[in-house]
Amino acid sequence: MNMKQKLMELALPMSLEGLLSASADFLDTLMVSSLGEVSVSAVGLGTQLFFIQAMTLYGFSGGASTYMSQFWGNRNLSGIRKTLGTTVGCSLAVSLPLFLLVILIPERILCIFTNVDAVIAAGAAYMLYRSPCLIIYSIRLPVIMALKSIQQVRLPVGANIAAIVLNVSLNYMLIFGKFGAPQMGIAGAALATTISLTAELLLLFAGMMVLKSPLLQEARSYFRPNRELVGRLIKNSVPTTINETMWSGGMSAYHAAYGRIGVTASAAAQAADIVTHIFTKTIYSVGDASLIIVGEQLGKNEKNMAWKAAVNLLKINTLLGAAGGGILIVIAYPLSEIFGFAGESSSYLIALLCIYGLFMPLKVYNISIITGILRAGGDVRYAMVTEVSAIWCISVPLVFTGALVLGFPVYVVALFAETEDLVKAAVLTRRFLSKKWINNKVEDILC
Repeated sequence: MNMKQKLMELALPMSLEGLLSASADFLDTLMVSSLGEVSVSAVGLGTQLFFIQAMTLYGFSGGASTYMSQFWGNRNLSGIRKTLGTTVGCSLAVSLPLFLLVILIPERILCIFTNVDAVIAAGAAYMLYRSPCLIIYSIRLPVIMALKSIQQVRLPVGANIAAIVLNVSLNYMLIFGKFGAPQMGIAGAALATTISLTAELLLLFAGMMVLKSPLLQEARSYFRPNRELVGRLIKNSVPTTINETMWSGGMSAYHAAYGRIGVTASAAAQAADIVTHIFTKTIYSVGDASLIIVGEQLGKNEKNMAWKAAVNLLKINTLLGAAGGGILIVIAYPLSEIFGFAGESSSYLIALLCIYGLFMPLKVYNISIITGILRAGGDVRYAMVTEVSAIWCISVPLVFTGALVLGFPVYVVALFAETEDLVKAAVLTRRFLSKKWINNKVEDILC
């Protein structure tokens, strides 16, 4: 199978999953938007801690994926299982304290993002109903990353699609009280998410049993970690974890600034993010496929093939980003009417969507290099320093200055946020062309 065929085989189902997942988020936001701007803002800000946790775990699992994909290249299944076991254990260690924080002090967490009492009260209820997801996600994400690394993408995609259908159905029932269900508003949306995520995890394990997945074989190997592997895994995963944690923290910082501009600005920013995710989740799936393909070639010591694959994948992803950004700009005005926004909130939403569309090719380019190419070769420290510096040393100060000091409208502040991608593109391109990221990380590990 040539590289393009493999990309299509891996990326198409993953892109479909991303599209459906983002579309479901869009439908959820539409349902919540019918409850008013306070509800939209409460859900958006109430998800910020979950977003930070998800990206933190994605970072650690992404670092682990370097090893799992390269182990798959030399067909070292024991190494994959031991990597997965370590990843789940570390993910739970991170998530349990966050779970306790949400249970004990949800209002204080929300005070970080807004000072509007109505938003805090509604958001706290949302967070409590969604709190079990913090534990479930700690197991679900590493398992999905492992399945994708061994190129069994249809099972996680199928389980995710089933969970999406369940989530949308339960959202309709529980938000509005349909078919005899209680009318719970945004708390119902949180409960629907918890139920559907639990169902997805159960489907994953059931499917793995039916397919006799190699991940379920030799279960004792999960409890016999290889010290050398654990040390290397943690060394590789700490930078990716810091990267994703600081990135998600930066995104949350942007929304904290938008939230202090006002409820209207915050609601428009939340709606714009959800719409943009329809495109970015779909395109980023090709980036995930890039990590798998490039990592497999590096595991085989096919370094020239890994370079050629990376170049082709980067071109494809950037073109997809340009197409997605163009579509987003074209549909900006109709989408503002679908959300039912009017006046100032409608103008804000249209402006934000146009800005996000304009910068989407650049954003996809950067993400493809960081999470797909550099991560496949274990060049994670360089990626971390580049991304964290661009966000926290440049964009976050600019955003808060624009919002709190200069009093600019939200769309101008959003432009300040996009400076991170300009800086990252210049620095990452130089690193990519240097080929210093091309490394085999597993050739001397015996599991």
